[in-house]
Amino acid sequence: AEIARHNAETSVTSASALVQDVQEKVDAEEASFNRTRDGLRRAESNLKASEDLVTQQESALAAATKLSLAMAAAEEERAVELRQKQEDLEVAKAELTQAFAGLSAAEISLADAKAELVG
Repeated sequence: AEIARHNAETSVTSASALVQDVQEKVDAEEASFNRTRDGLRRAESNLKASEDLVTQQESALAAATKLSLAMAAAEEERAVELRQKQEDLEVAKAELTQAFAGLSAAEISLADAKAELVG
């Protein structure tokens, strides 16, 4: 009976140690699972932040492209205006040259008329 009781106690002790060992392994696996889950949540959060950043960069690029196109259109418009002003200046210069030529001809005619009156 004593041997049977001793064997039973040994079996209970062994079973208890085995249960404790299994529980420690389960706890370790659960902790590992929790760390992995937390890591996945952080990765998901980082991915969302990266997606938001990409969206912001795309918006900034679209705005910069729109601004660039508007600036190019404004430069083209200014170039057209400058060409028109240059043409207007050339016309005015030609008209002024013609007016001076007419004035010179009038001065010559006036000088001739004076000469006839005097002579």
